[in-house]
Amino acid sequence: MSTKEIVVKESDFSIDTKELSLEKYDTAVIKVTTLPTDKTESDVRWSSDDISVAEVDSDGTVTAVGAGQTIIHAKVKNWKGDVITLDCSVNVSPAKFDVIFRGFNGIQIDKIEVNEGESVIAPDVPMTVAGYTFTGWDKSLDNIRADLVINAVYVLNNYTITYNANGGSIDAYAPTVYNYESDTIVLPQAGGKDGYIFAGWYDNSNLTGKLYTTIEKGNYGDKVFCSNHISFSSKFLHFIET
Repeated sequence: MSTKEIVVKESDFSIDTKELSLEKYDTAVIKVTTLPTDKTESDVRWSSDDISVAEVDSDGTVTAVGAGQTIIHAKVKNWKGDVITLDCSVNVSPAKFDVIFRGFNGIQIDKIEVNEGESVIAPDVPMTVAGYTFTGWDKSLDNIRADLVINAVYVLNNYTITYNANGGSIDAYAPTVYNYESDTIVLPQAGGKDGYIFAGWYDNSNLTGKLYTTIEKGNYGDKVFCSNHISFSSKFLHFIET
């Protein structure tokens, strides 16, 4: 004898929801609230019209698989052998992930919610920070499929040290390159100029302003130093006058 599907009365067979809205990877349970006489939950048969959107197991647990819509069917036979069917509409939206952007020294600069598989647009960051240059991000911005922390990558800049000895000579091992994290550099003397005594470094050819003996740690930028020399005669006259 064949069975037939019938329209169910709410008092004969019922479930607790007729519609679900899920995000991909979410789960939800459709609960049976009423059953025909002499039937148990194990007698209910569950199915999905499109398992690429949502799957359902034998206890009514629905798992969202992919974005889209489908219908979950709950079926049970009544005492006559007729199949009673209830439907639950399921709407699945794309999974969403949080992408956190961190800038220089790991400081959070933005948090962006992205649909699975989409690309994220990176926020603006300073292209240069004292002594460093931004070179990009440490992870791909495309095809996001998990929560991510993306860090800005900065590299240390190297800067040149140029000595204008003004006729003097510089030790061959005098430092000519440094960076922001270099330890304090003691500037060499510019000796070897006949008839003169080295009297220090200035940062300009007019030999005015501050007299330099070191490049302190935390400095940046190319440096040009010009040496000052005092003639022996000037030194001698100064000694006589004092």
